[in-house]
Parts: sequence; C-alpha cells; structure tokens
Amino acid sequence: LRKGHNYMTVVLDLDTGHVLFTAEGRDKACLAPFFRRLRHARAKLEAVAMDMSEAYIVAVREFWPRPVAVVHDHYHLIAAMNRTSDFVRRDEQNKQERAGKTVIKGARYLLLYARETLAARRPERLAQLDELLGANETLNRAYLLKESLRLLWSHGSKAAARGFVADWIAEARAVGNRHLAVFADTLEKNAESVLAWYDHPITTAPLEGLNNKIKVLKRKAYGYRDATFFALRLLFIHESRMQLVGC
Repeated sequence: LRKGHNYMTVVLDLDTGHVLFTAEGRDKACLAPFFRRLRHARAKLEAVAMDMSEAYIVAVREFWPRPVAVVHDHYHLIAAMNRTSDFVRRDEQNKQERAGKTVIKGARYLLLYARETLAARRPERLAQLDELLGANETLNRAYLLKESLRLLWSHGSKAAARGFVADWIAEARAVGNRHLAVFADTLEKNAESVLAWYDHPITTAPLEGLNNKIKVLKRKAYGYRDATFFALRLLFIHESRMQLVGC
C-alpha cells in the first residue's frame, strides 16, 4: 500500500483468476476471516500456492481443519536463490577488493543471467562470465548451484526430485559459504512444500500477474487513501480493462 511499510494480502482463485479475499497486513491473523468463510461454505480445498512466508504457512495449518498441500513454486525459490547468489558475490567482491583486485566489480546482473539466456541475448558477454567464474571458485560453485536448481522441476517423478534436492543441499553446504548454508537450511525445511508441485502442479504466476495489474491500478488513481475502498476495488479488478495512455 505504501512503500516499504504497509502491506496487503491477496488471495486468488487459480481456476478463475478472480480475487477471493484481501486484507491489510501479511501475518497469519489477516487470513483467519478467509478460512472462516471457506469452512462455512464447506469448500473443498486441496492445495494452496504461496511464497515461503512462515506466517501464511502457519495460517493454513491453524485455520484449515483438514490436510491441504502447500506448494512453493519455482518463482519464489529461484528468486530467493538469486538473492543468495548476490550475497555471495558481495562477500567475494569485498575479499577481492581487500586483496587489491576488482575482477568481480560490476558483475551483479551478469551472474543473475541463466547461461542459455545470456548466450541468446548477450553472447559477447559469455567470455566475461567465464573469466569471472574462473577467477573465483566460491562464485563459480554458487553459480553452478543456481543454474542446477532450475532442474528441480524437470524430473520424471517426485522421488527422483527428492533425491535431487538432498544432493543439492549437501553440495551447497559443502561449499562452506554461510549464505549458501542458510539457503540450504531453508530449502531443507520447506522441501516437502517445494516437492508438492509434483502432486499439484500449480504456481503463483497468475497472482504475480495480478500484482502488476494492482500496481497499474494504483498509478492510474494516484494512490488510494481509503484502504477499504481499495480492497473493494481489487475484488473487481478482473473486470477491469487496462490500457496505456499516450501510445
């Protein structure tokens, strides 16, 4: 709602794309009324796609009486790994600078590229990437881990994916980097929810698209002072027709 401080939780029906519920905040309490309505309607809830927010996970476990699958999709996991890779880059860059070297400087976005994407869009920078990775073993291993993590959703079975996750976690910890170790702990803790995608192949992609529409809606209105009206407006956002002005 306001930069950096006020948040709103949005619940979306992945089948219809309609907003089902909105509430100010992003703690477990904000979702209590939604699950109360679901219980009253005797809804058949099988799976919920969400980010790795602990509050949302607790809300599902506490407010929904029957077992339901929590699915952490690839979008948020890969985004979290990208942030981890950047933390590794910063640490290694600081070490290089203390040693009087600057080979890592200015490489932030280069390291976030998938290799095949870089080859397709900026092939002239592949040599720079190889030079960068060849100059720092920790950075190279972190980059390889980032790239290999994207294979998690391409296995033929959930059992095979579970074995891949176990091997990946062990390899990440073996690097001996604190940021990779923290991410490995997070993945291990949420492994079953990540692997739940193999039972329920749903993602939060429609919700991410909706978030972009919400941002456009806010810009067109120059912001909303009344949070209640804003929440009501979101319930009908699927009926809105966005258009660019001045094109």
